[in-house]
Amino acid sequence: MRSWIWRLRHVMGVPQHVPSWREQVVGSLTALAGIALVAVLGWTETLGVSPWLLTSMGATAVLVFTVPHGMLSQPWAVLGGHFFSALAGLLVLQVLGQGVLACAVAVSLSIGAMHLLRCIHPPGGATALFVVQSASTAAAGLDLLLSPVLLNVASILLAAVALNYPFAWRRYPAYLAFRHSAPAPQQLQQLLHEAPFTEKELVLALDGMDETFDVSDEQIQLLYEALSNIESSLPKLTADALEAGAFYSNGLRGEQWGVRQIVDANAADARKPQVIVKTVAGKGKGKTQLMTRLDFADWARYPVYPDASHWTRDKPEN
Repeated sequence: MRSWIWRLRHVMGVPQHVPSWREQVVGSLTALAGIALVAVLGWTETLGVSPWLLTSMGATAVLVFTVPHGMLSQPWAVLGGHFFSALAGLLVLQVLGQGVLACAVAVSLSIGAMHLLRCIHPPGGATALFVVQSASTAAAGLDLLLSPVLLNVASILLAAVALNYPFAWRRYPAYLAFRHSAPAPQQLQQLLHEAPFTEKELVLALDGMDETFDVSDEQIQLLYEALSNIESSLPKLTADALEAGAFYSNGLRGEQWGVRQIVDANAADARKPQVIVKTVAGKGKGKTQLMTRLDFADWARYPVYPDASHWTRDKPEN
């Protein structure tokens, strides 16, 4: 039953990691204040006569106050995503009028524009849809781009910068949270380790994957650093801990990676100085060899377990 639930969560994409309650509360309260500010400024400007608050601002608030360092949340994404999507909606409205076809074309055109101009912002699709669907936009014309679109965008960006700033770990935009200044001598011992990869290498890797990620380059570097720190803190395997029939990985990357299994039935006897191991994955697959316990313990980084088409460090539950 538990295995079935886990698989369902995996298929549905339910995240295993959630932020702390503090982060959840801060995100909710800053979003409350941010939308309130956008609404007040918009109402003051238009006196309630025109659509003074875009509904897509609610989705933008989720991004800039809940995922302030994501690439989809950054100022250019917010500004360009809403502006060019609204412009796309107006163009479609002039050519096709209102209707189902116009709605579909407007959203499609807005996505193409955001891709082309590097300002992917999901709420922009909602803005394009609003422009085509709302009866009041037909008469507004290009004035719609100024108010409410640019007015709303400027208001929520101002709110995101001001309301996130008191919390150092979530300052917005991402530049304010990750910028580096020259450290004082007493701060040198507190510096992070050397970046695990260069900006050029990161660009090449992401280009090769050919996907859109809602994560900044700085976040990728920090995540890799955190994973490296965790891995370096793992307890080292000892010769006495080796188990017969178990699989072990050397923890390396690329062509050097390998998984070996202890196939000697007597390997459970810690008094035996040698074990027979077989490489079951990676470099040298299929090779069987005799190794001393100490040599194998030096080679192995941690135990792994077969799971469908891959190997995992998590021991399967019975």
